[in-house]
Amino acid sequence: MLDWTDRSTCVLFGDGAGAAVLARDEGRLLAIRLGADGQREPLYCPGPGRGESLLRMDGRAVFRFAVEAVPRCIGELLADTGLTLDQVDAVVCHQANARIISHVIRQLKADPAKFYLNVHKYGNTSAASIPIALDEMAEEGRLRPGMKVLCVGFGAGYTWGGALLEW
Repeated sequence: MLDWTDRSTCVLFGDGAGAAVLARDEGRLLAIRLGADGQREPLYCPGPGRGESLLRMDGRAVFRFAVEAVPRCIGELLADTGLTLDQVDAVVCHQANARIISHVIRQLKADPAKFYLNVHKYGNTSAASIPIALDEMAEEGRLRPGMKVLCVGFGAGYTWGGALLEW
């Protein structure tokens, strides 16, 4: 699906699979936000039998979208719960690009230590990146019961979503 001569796209995608199973426990899921803006097309993936079959992406447009959508989603989750970012123990962003996460940290004037990063190990594992990060954090002992964890991601079709939960 990737054009290996298109260095602006092919180097951005890793391979991974992950799932996070969350149980409903009264008071543990503090807030959830989902959104989409299907008017723009930063990522084109036609699929087999539909003319050009290689994935294309406008990386600059995705970057601009992500650094606007991620802080906005974080702000909405915090507003929904009445919490501040200082009261959140960990932030797990979609691991698309370390520059995006760094930009979000600067925009929010946040403590970088709260933001988990593993994109340097796997690349962009798409929808698997947050579950992979949560699993690593749990394995490393970085998640403990009662911690407030904010997860936020974005994806194709200018979609975004986040959840603020108690671990």
